[in-house]
Amino acid sequence: MNAQLKSTRSRNAKALNEMDASLNTAVVQAKFGLKLSKLCDALVIAQLRFLRAAFKYVPERQNASVRKRRLVESRLDDITKVIRRCDSFIIKVGGANRSKQDEHERDIVARFLIQRAIPFVEFWQETIEAIAQGASPEIKWRDIPVWFPENYKDPGG
Repeated sequence: MNAQLKSTRSRNAKALNEMDASLNTAVVQAKFGLKLSKLCDALVIAQLRFLRAAFKYVPERQNASVRKRRLVESRLDDITKVIRRCDSFIIKVGGANRSKQDEHERDIVARFLIQRAIPFVEFWQETIEAIAQGASPEIKWRDIPVWFPENYKDPGG
């Protein structure tokens, strides 16, 4: 992965730095391509749908209905599918035809997947499996891998 990332907006530069990007990250004004925008939207929507289902299921633990557990597992699978589509996007962007913008988009998506999305999914997979096996884990907010930094501001508004 390219050590020097370029953020599409100055607000995102700080978020990238919080994701261990180099401190000399260049900031440029650019728009993500349509494909990447759609993938990012799909990833966030899948995460929100999962959280909605999980927060209905987790408090009930062993008393939760099978239907609720399956819904949570299905929503987690949805996130995994979008992660795979993002990964596929990263691979397809490679090659002789790629532009600098494509390369930067690829790097941003790869970094987000590795540092945010995949740890989030792995945490919830382990937690849900533990609950399904009868464990009663105490979930604390600080234990849940961060999807967006606490001080994240939507670049769109």
